[in-house]
Amino acid sequence: MKKMRIYIMTMDEPFFLPRFFQKIVETYKDEIIEIGTVSFIPPGKSVIAYALNEMRMMGPGAFFKQMCLYLYYRILDRISSVLPLKGVYSVRALGERYSIRVRRFGDINAPEVVDYLASRDIDLIVNQAPQIFKKELLNVPRLGCINKHASLLPRYRGLYPVFRALLNDERTMGVSIHFMNEKIDAGSVIVQESFVVKESETVFDMYKKVFDIGARLMIEAIEQCRLGVQPCLSVSLSHESGGHFFSAPNDEEIHAFRKKGWKFI
Repeated sequence: MKKMRIYIMTMDEPFFLPRFFQKIVETYKDEIIEIGTVSFIPPGKSVIAYALNEMRMMGPGAFFKQMCLYLYYRILDRISSVLPLKGVYSVRALGERYSIRVRRFGDINAPEVVDYLASRDIDLIVNQAPQIFKKELLNVPRLGCINKHASLLPRYRGLYPVFRALLNDERTMGVSIHFMNEKIDAGSVIVQESFVVKESETVFDMYKKVFDIGARLMIEAIEQCRLGVQPCLSVSLSHESGGHFFSAPNDEEIHAFRKKGWKFI
């Protein structure tokens, strides 16, 4: 079977992505040509502004707990650079383990970045970066760009899909792998899978499930792209189809979420 030239573009956060991409890298280590990383903080937003927004969402207690976990993973990542630990705690360390070059980017839509990627003869971009791909970047790979989203598209496009689903008392959630286009979370779906919401779980628990399912679905989607299989679902963005786009929740929505008894971590 013909090899592809796969490029991974992702933020480098320690909670879910190292494990998510490890399964993909183990499957395609001979076809991944490079990993590009960007900050998990959106362009134009300061670290302080990002932290304050996260604290507003989660509450001080949950935010402190998540920061402690973040520091714990970062310490493990430092230790793993000198001692052979079983786990991988950063995308950078994942690249080192599998001898895949990791390159850091700022604005992935900058002309020099697009020109660089265009020079790499890429077949497929696998994306988990928080930046919106513009047309020039979307046109770089021969087969397109694919992304994992934590909802059953077209439902809950945009930010915080798990939060939105729980706020709306959904009892079933899901994961979608879709082609990317110039609209956010609006490309044709390649594969998706649902799972049942358990009241004992936190948002963090559900994202663990999303990324575990998502890794398996991403591998399936990559194989479908290789074979030229047509997407299973064209996304309708009409309100009747549930194709709503959501931005960050307001204070009233956050209060309603907490009142329902859901916890972030």
